[in-house]
This record gives sequence, structure tokens and C-alpha cells, in this order.
Amino acid sequence: MSSSQIHQDILPDRKFPRTIILRRVSPDDAAYHLSQSTAVSDSKEAIPIGIAYHISQTGNVDFICLSNLTHAFIILLDSTARAGPGKAFAALLSASIEVAATSSVNPFPFCLVGFGMAKVAIQVSQATRMRVSGIDLSTLCSPNTREPWSASKVIAEKVENGVDRFKVASLWTGDEGSAERNIALQAWLAAW
Repeated sequence: MSSSQIHQDILPDRKFPRTIILRRVSPDDAAYHLSQSTAVSDSKEAIPIGIAYHISQTGNVDFICLSNLTHAFIILLDSTARAGPGKAFAALLSASIEVAATSSVNPFPFCLVGFGMAKVAIQVSQATRMRVSGIDLSTLCSPNTREPWSASKVIAEKVENGVDRFKVASLWTGDEGSAERNIALQAWLAAW
């Protein structure tokens, strides 16, 4: 497991962390670490886990990112990861309460959240051969579900009024050199 940090300046208020810990992990390690890192939550509600994915130049999902408010986990979808992630990862992707029941540390359920969740679910499900479900923030926050909001509008309206909407939108149009950072920040923003 390799670890690094991402410095973010998208959400400028001091209530948001300046750095996010980024780890490259196996699917089951991601499920384990997310359950451990959210164990301190006092909330009785579902814990949001942001999800985003990256499409390679060949058109396949090559990695996904799952994030809570402080950690982002990059999961490479190579042949090993596709061959057999375990029950905890499958439960996390399907937003199953089973993941909470199998965790002795965290008795609260998780809920995947993302921007354009229908597309995320289809792409990640096809890449992992697992059921994926979650909440689409773009339609949840919009007053008209036939006119979903952009990620930048969701963040500006529901998370932080003073956000630079261009910085948020640019996370979806970055180059390959910044793909891992951009995908991690997409998932991290969804978790807020």
C-alpha cells in the first residue's frame, strides 16, 4: 500500500482539510480502511463514501476512487482486482447494510455518493462485475430531476458558497498527468 497526500484549495474555508491522504490499495483493503477511518463517527445516519472512476485511453475503467472526508483510496482494476474482491468490498459497492454488520468497529451503514451516479454505477459495475448502487448528488440536489445539476453547482449550492466553480468543473477535464488527483478530488467532494 503506497500513501501520499493531495493538497486541495478547492474548498477554501478552514473547516475543510487542506490535505487528503491518498492511498493505493486492494479492493478489500479499501473497504477495511474506510470502515476503520469512519469508526469515530457519532452519526446514526449512513456514512457517505464518495466514488469516482477513471477511463483509460483504451476505454476501460482502470481505477476507481472511494473517499471519505479525510482519506481517498485508489483501487487499480487490473486482472487481480477483477478476479475476486471479497465480500466487504462487494457490500460497500452495493451500499449494503451487510458491510456494517460484518464490521465489528463501525455499526453504521455506508452509502456511496457520486456525481452522475447512474453512469458511475454502470461503468464500475461493468469493470468489477459487481452490483453498484448509490445516491446521485446531481439529481438529489436539483429541484427538477430531469435537469441534474453539475458537480460545481452542487458544491457551490450545498457545500461551500464561495467555491471556485471553475476549479471544481476542471476536475472532470484534466489531463492524464493529473488524473489520479482529479479522480480522488471528485470522490472526496462527493463525500461532503
